[in-house]
Amino acid sequence: MCTIDLLKENPLAFEAMRKWHRDEIMENSKDLPLYFVEMLEKEIIDESVIERITDANPRNWFDFFDSYNLCINITTEKGEKFSYTIVNDHASVGSTYMSKTRKEADKEAIIAAIKMLNTTLTNQVIDKENS
Repeated sequence: MCTIDLLKENPLAFEAMRKWHRDEIMENSKDLPLYFVEMLEKEIIDESVIERITDANPRNWFDFFDSYNLCINITTEKGEKFSYTIVNDHASVGSTYMSKTRKEADKEAIIAAIKMLNTTLTNQVIDKENS
């Protein structure tokens, strides 16, 4: 499961997720009344919000990770067991554990993708500091 501790351990990934979620909200609120948009702008998106989204519907994050070139694939074995693979320019990571449900595999993939993204973003910061 996507826990608050995981997000705190991966602060760069959390910040990217928080910003993306806020941008999605604002993009989809263009036709809403101004007072409601102003309320949304003030909404605090903390670790608990990201955790709730992930627990309720982890697939909501697939487009986010696609935007960072972390492509998540869920595969099934006769519709009874599910596993994931995450592919990017540098590596391919997959589960060795077969989940009983697709949603469980989706959540496991999101957890792995958060860690991968944080590593990528950390390396970018280090590279920038060293250049």
